[in-house]
Amino acid sequence: ATNLLQTYVGDLLDYCQLRGGKFAVMSKVLDLPVLIHNCVSMLELKAKDKKISLKVEIDSDVSHSILSDANRIQQVLVNLITNAIKFTAQEGEVRV
Repeated sequence: ATNLLQTYVGDLLDYCQLRGGKFAVMSKVLDLPVLIHNCVSMLELKAKDKKISLKVEIDSDVSHSILSDANRIQQVLVNLITNAIKFTAQEGEVRV
C-alpha cells in the first residue's frame, strides 16, 4: 500500500513538472522482468480484495536488460494493471 501511494504521489509530481516544463527522463539499464514483478507485487492486495487472480507471464524472448526510465515504465505498468483490476469482474483473472 505504501509503494502504491508513493507511485500516485510520484505521478502527481511528474504532472506538475511536465506542466512546468521541467520533466526529465532518467534512462539507465534495468531488469524488465524484475520491474514487472515489483509492480504486480504492489497491486496484489488490490486484486485479492476483488478475488482476482493476478498472474505474470513473460515470454522467454523478452530481453531482461533494457535501457529506459524505470520510474516511467513502472508508472505505466501500475496504471495499466490498476485499470485491468478495476475493470475485471470479481473472481476474474488479470495476466501481465
